[in-house]
Amino acid sequence: MHPLTIYVSMRHHLLSAILLCLACTSSLSAQQPAGGALQCSFVTWENLSIPELLFKNGNDYHEIKLMQRQRSQLYEMKRGRAEMQLFREAVNDEGETVYEVVAKAPIKPGSSRMLFFIQERSEKKEGELPLLLSGIDDSLEAFPMGSFRFVNNTKIPVQVLFPTSREVVQARSAKVLAPKIPELGGFIPLYILDMNKNVLFQSRFFGQPRGRKMVFVNPPKGPESKVHVAFLPHIVPLPPPDEGE
Repeated sequence: MHPLTIYVSMRHHLLSAILLCLACTSSLSAQQPAGGALQCSFVTWENLSIPELLFKNGNDYHEIKLMQRQRSQLYEMKRGRAEMQLFREAVNDEGETVYEVVAKAPIKPGSSRMLFFIQERSEKKEGELPLLLSGIDDSLEAFPMGSFRFVNNTKIPVQVLFPTSREVVQARSAKVLAPKIPELGGFIPLYILDMNKNVLFQSRFFGQPRGRKMVFVNPPKGPESKVHVAFLPHIVPLPPPDEGE
């Protein structure tokens, strides 16, 4: 098997990291869920056919502010619901404002934080919703600070090599890896290999004790297309100081 060629868009990587770090400097208290609240954020990789999406919390609808290739802000809602639904605003024949469901996905029971991915449905069949929505557990218990979550979207297993560890990420699966990170942060060598030890990708990732980074290894779109590695970084802000400090 010939090794796959992986292309990384450094411009998108750096832009996402810069914008995300700026976003994380706002409202630290929003990172701390109120009692019984579920925190949710959203991300999309493309321009959506429905640009204004809303979610419902109680009886109120709230607009989701999306920016491509980075997490939205955190939104809080009541826990206990079984699924996340996204809506668009429309007007019915009577001239009344109505809200139509355009996407939905289950919420993991017991999770305190979810990350939802929104994408267009490539082929819409009758009765299907126009957008695809998928969610993962984004809590710090499932995806700790200082770790990397690798998502292997290819049809082959890959090996992920850090200086002190080697892990296999099976095809169509994800795994959280936690290499040793310097106390003040630093670059960490990384290799991705196929099972025949062909190098598919090599680079150095910048790791931070309060950082988390998702790494998507995506399949080629055609026989001669390049495989893209996409990144979704996140810096977990410091908790707000205790009262009186």
